[in-house]
Amino acid sequence: MTMTSRYPLRANSEQLALKAGMRRVEVKTESAPELKDLASVRADFSMAKMLLSCYLEKDLEHSAPEPGESDALWLAAVTLYGRAFSKGVRRHGRAELNAFGADSRASHDFFLDLRNKFVAHSVNALEAGAVFADLYSPDGPLGIASIGEAYVSVTRMSRSTAQDLHDLCAQHEEALTRRIEVLHQKIGQELSALGPELLYALPTFVHPEPDASDPAAARK
Repeated sequence: MTMTSRYPLRANSEQLALKAGMRRVEVKTESAPELKDLASVRADFSMAKMLLSCYLEKDLEHSAPEPGESDALWLAAVTLYGRAFSKGVRRHGRAELNAFGADSRASHDFFLDLRNKFVAHSVNALEAGAVFADLYSPDGPLGIASIGEAYVSVTRMSRSTAQDLHDLCAQHEEALTRRIEVLHQKIGQELSALGPELLYALPTFVHPEPDASDPAAARK
């Protein structure tokens, strides 16, 4: 019995279709956890990039300064960008900045601060508040007419900033795709090393399904 290795050179696993007689099996080799995590991180960047594309299609320059529906797009995109760098259970494969230039690194720091210190937490100067009191004219009876508060916040991401984040997400997506392609080759070698008997005894692949019933449930 001979074995062939015709696994894809491109990281487009979702597009793979089985031909007659083929069987898809579950893989748990040494490199599989890294591939699974990199695919998840890449999905964060892909989703953020898509949201930013929708945001950039809006008439940002002529929209009202008050928060609107379009602002949910950039807020979600920034959240997803920060999520890709969170220190959660995706510890086997992470996004890297080693090959990025100084400008891309500076952009990364900016957007991570935007997410961590404004979108996710209230710790920077992108919002401000104050309390005031309205006093009656000193020419009449003295006293306090009313108490109020003022709140201001950045509500709109500029077109150029949104484009920078879009391009940064695309850069991460491309870098992760290259790493995923390498892992496809590595996992193919790990599977080939099992030999035909063990390889064909692997369990049939069952497509994973997310559990939306409990947001506190652990990631599988």
